Amino acid sequence: MYISTPSSFLSQLAVTLVLVVLSTSSGRSSNQSDIIHSIFSKIDTNSDKVISMEELRSWMQDDYNLTLTFQIEEEFLKSDLNGDKEVTWSEFLTSNYATTKDGEIDFTRYKKSELENVRAQVRSEKVRFYGACEQNGFICPEKDHLKIDFARFKLFAMPEMFEEMHQVFVELSLMELDENEDGLLQVDEYIKAVSKMYTMRANEDGTTASETDIRREYEYFFSHRDEDKDGLMDFNEILNWVIPEERRGVLVGAKEAEQLFRELDKNEDQALTLDEIEPQFQMFLKNAHPSYYIKMVQNQQGKENAAHDDTSSSQSEHKDESQSHSEDDGMFVEDEIPEHIEL
Repeated sequence: MYISTPSSFLSQLAVTLVLVVLSTSSGRSSNQSDIIHSIFSKIDTNSDKVISMEELRSWMQDDYNLTLTFQIEEEFLKSDLNGDKEVTWSEFLTSNYATTKDGEIDFTRYKKSELENVRAQVRSEKVRFYGACEQNGFICPEKDHLKIDFARFKLFAMPEMFEEMHQVFVELSLMELDENEDGLLQVDEYIKAVSKMYTMRANEDGTTASETDIRREYEYFFSHRDEDKDGLMDFNEILNWVIPEERRGVLVGAKEAEQLFRELDKNEDQALTLDEIEPQFQMFLKNAHPSYYIKMVQNQQGKENAAHDDTSSSQSEHKDESQSHSEDDGMFVEDEIPEHIEL
C-alpha cells in the first residue's frame, strides 16, 4: 500500500465523517427501532427491503455534502466578525488564532513546540485564502485587505474538492516538500515526504515504515510517480499523486460508503438488510447519516451543559443540602438515541 497525501481541511471538519466501529448496546427502545426503520426506508429508494451499494452511495454523498456545507457555513459565520457576509484575512486570523490588537499572530502565546506548526499552517492558509480570492478573474487586494464571500470560502476550506483550486493545492505541496524550490520534486524530496507521512501515521496507529517500505516507495517513484521518466515529478505528476484522477469529481461520501458497505455486508451478497445493520446501528448512524448524528451529539451536549448549570445553581443556593440526581433525569447513554430528535 503506497502512501498518498491526506486531505487538509476536509479530514478535520468532522470526526463523524470517519469510519469508526463502535460497540452498541444490546437493548433497543421502541424509539430506536422506529429510527432504524425510518432511516433504512429512506435509503432503500426502490423499497425492496435491502440497501444496495448504489443506494448507500447516493444517500451518503448527499448527506456528507450537506454536513460539510453546514460545517463550512458555521466556520464562515464564526470568522465573519462584522457580519458583512465576507471574511477578511484579518478576521480569519482573529477568529482562529491568538492575535495582537493589530490583528497579527501573537506567537508569544504559543508554546515553542507549537511555533513551527503554527507558522506553517498560517502560511498554507494564506496561500489557500489568496487562491480562493482570485478565482474567476477577480483581482484580489494585497495582504490584509484580502476578503472572500461564502462561495470562495468553500474553495478555501476544501481546495482538493474543486478543480479550479488544484493548482493551489499543488503549490501547497511544493511549499512543504520542494526543498530546492525548483518547482519539481526529486526522488529524495519525495522519499522525505513519504517518510514523514509514515511517521505521522505511526503516531496515530503505531504503524512504522520498514526499510522495505522505503525501498518500495523509491521504486514506485520511478515506476509510477515519474510518468515521463525524466527523474522528476512535475506539476501534473504531483497533482496525480496528491489528488489521483479517480478522486477528481467524486463527491465526498462515495469512498466512505464503499468502506461502510464492506464493513456491514457480512455475508458478502452485495445487499444490506436490517438484520445486518441493527447490531451495529450506532456505527451505521454515525457514518451513513452524519447530519443526524451531529444533531444527536449536540442535543446530548446541550443536555449535559444544562444539567451542569442546574447542578451548579442548586449547589450555590443550597450549599448545606445534599443533592442527588437519578440517572434518568433527561440524560441518555452514549449508545442510545435521544427520544425527541426528529428525522
